[in-house]
Amino acid sequence: MNDGVNDDGIGQQEHASIPEIMQRAAALHNEGELESAEALYRKVLEADPENPDALHLLGFLANQLGFWEEGAQLIETAIESDPNQPLFHNHLAKTYLAGGNKKKAEHAYRQSLELKNDDPDVMNDFGNLLRDNKLARGGDDLSEAIDLLGKAVLINPESPQYQVNYGNALRDDMQLKEARSCYEEALKIDPGFVGALSNLGLLCSINGDFDEAIEHFEKALAIDPNDFGTLNNYGSVYVSRRQLDKGIEYFIKAAKNETNNPLIYFNLGRALMRLRKDEDALEMLGKSLELDNNQPLVISTFASTLRLMENFVEAEKFTKDALEIFPDNPVLRCELAAIHQSLFEIDEAEQLLRSILNDTPNFAPAVMTLAFILIHTGEEEEVIALFHKALELLPDEPEASFNYALALFCYGHLEEAWENYVNRWDNEQFSSPVRHFPQKQWDGSSLEGKSILVYGEQGLGDEVRHASMIPDIMATGAEVTIECSARLVDLFQRSFEGAKVYPANYEEAESGEVDFDFQTPVLDLGRYFRPTIDSFPSDPDHAFLKADPDRKVFWGERLKALGDKPKVGLSWRSGHDPIGRNKWGSTIEEMEPILSIDGVDFINLMYLECSEDRAKIQELYGVNLHTWDDIDLKDDQDELAALISNLDLVVSYPTSAGYLASGLAVPVFTFIAMNIHQVLLGNPEAPGWAPSMRFFCKHINDNWDATFVDVAAVVREKFGL
Repeated sequence: MNDGVNDDGIGQQEHASIPEIMQRAAALHNEGELESAEALYRKVLEADPENPDALHLLGFLANQLGFWEEGAQLIETAIESDPNQPLFHNHLAKTYLAGGNKKKAEHAYRQSLELKNDDPDVMNDFGNLLRDNKLARGGDDLSEAIDLLGKAVLINPESPQYQVNYGNALRDDMQLKEARSCYEEALKIDPGFVGALSNLGLLCSINGDFDEAIEHFEKALAIDPNDFGTLNNYGSVYVSRRQLDKGIEYFIKAAKNETNNPLIYFNLGRALMRLRKDEDALEMLGKSLELDNNQPLVISTFASTLRLMENFVEAEKFTKDALEIFPDNPVLRCELAAIHQSLFEIDEAEQLLRSILNDTPNFAPAVMTLAFILIHTGEEEEVIALFHKALELLPDEPEASFNYALALFCYGHLEEAWENYVNRWDNEQFSSPVRHFPQKQWDGSSLEGKSILVYGEQGLGDEVRHASMIPDIMATGAEVTIECSARLVDLFQRSFEGAKVYPANYEEAESGEVDFDFQTPVLDLGRYFRPTIDSFPSDPDHAFLKADPDRKVFWGERLKALGDKPKVGLSWRSGHDPIGRNKWGSTIEEMEPILSIDGVDFINLMYLECSEDRAKIQELYGVNLHTWDDIDLKDDQDELAALISNLDLVVSYPTSAGYLASGLAVPVFTFIAMNIHQVLLGNPEAPGWAPSMRFFCKHINDNWDATFVDVAAVVREKFGL
């Protein structure tokens, strides 16, 4: 601010009284003549240094010029002189808020309302702040914000902005019908009110009416093509529909128009994180924090991105540093629990989550995360109760329904599991992209004389495992088209004779150029063909895959040349979760009971680079893990199937190689790092998805010693060694 004196408007005030000077200063202030007003306020303070009105208005002027700290000090001094002026506290709140101090702003608004409890402007501003704070800090109680914003509307129902703000809070509280009434009332008052059109569009998208949402957004943009709120809401709708690139396009447009809004960088960062553009996500989230570092939700999302990048050390440090500032914040505490979970520090994660729920019993993310953790360590009764609570707290949250489905699979409650699993596509953490076909999804109706597209989802092993249901859909009399990983096309074309097979993301299918009546992701077939354990094939000789007969002969001769010993394929880990290798996959040292078996030839089925492990196997156990350089174990699945079809046994972590073997009816001994897992369908002793597969389970917190001793004993028994 200007410390000097500007003569504009002062000369005529030389002999004026302080009230007259203040009147002139206020007039100049209202007219936007800030420098002249400032000079007059300072003239008053030269004569009366404790004049509360001059201190207050000079402080508010400082805020307008961007000198928030100085402005707050001046208004605080004014309040010391005259503490009973509600306007002083109101302007102090605005100044704190402009400077990013939301906590002090909240206190100042409360003081203003205590002195004057019928000011709709203060109610509106304070209600908006409470709403923003609750959402940013992960709170779920919006009642005070709703109460204040509702009172502002009652006092001044003709304000379209008040109506919209009230509607926004009701929408966030999932009072959607009431929120719509507010937006519609705002549009009655002002049919061209962009804020009402934009937020009504967002509400429509929440209700699943995307066409109406677009209609409102387009109306808003026709009035103001650069409106930040509309562009942001438009982007958010596309993100919610998992059209992330389109959402990002609108966020970028919004950011160009309002470069200093932390919300837009947060939205950009979160969308980029979901695309697994982690470095770009961190950059955007970092920009959001630069603009406002008082955002626990943004901090938590930043840490989540680091966690997904498996940068657990930095993620943990970042979260703990934030907890020094926000020690009781449930969002940050829940993220720390997630980090512990990722590091397989299950006990620490459980303890922290129970502590969160002791303080905030209805904090839904903690309820859901604890339920998910306890699937592997707790009792079914508590797990199911926690998931029911999560679903009550988050009735429209797809992640809750998705995780509940996984739990139901774990406990063998298949019919209910399938009902909830259909919501996986709405879960932002689900790995497979949403597909948009013009044809409707199959609902279990008759397919006689009809055609259907069945498309793969998730990883390669998932595609192979669930392809066991393709013969079922073909048996309905339907004309079947299969879309699968390019690595599986040749194998599937041979195995499912009569079906048409195309590589994943077959463009003609999504465009509507291919003529079929229905479409379905492969796992949704389970609702109709695998509703109970009894509906799964149980014959260990049941094969649904067919290896190339010529290549099968080739590999049979190559393996025979090694000698007459039983041929055992071996895969001990996958590329998934290297941090948790001791929990998921295994080390060479841990596999000593198996690798020490005499009388078998071990065949390498690892698609990862494993030359060091192979050398170690040779060094420690004198075992030559047979590997051939002329086969691509990762990408040439057809050739791999020919190799595996000649093996006597496969011993494997649950990878695609193991499921490929089971599809060929080759015996598989699978070691799995949980005593309960959705793949096991509630019963490790039952064949489940793979009739030729036998599971050997360890508790998630145990080591592999006892498990591998058991596997080795059964291998010896099988081959009479």
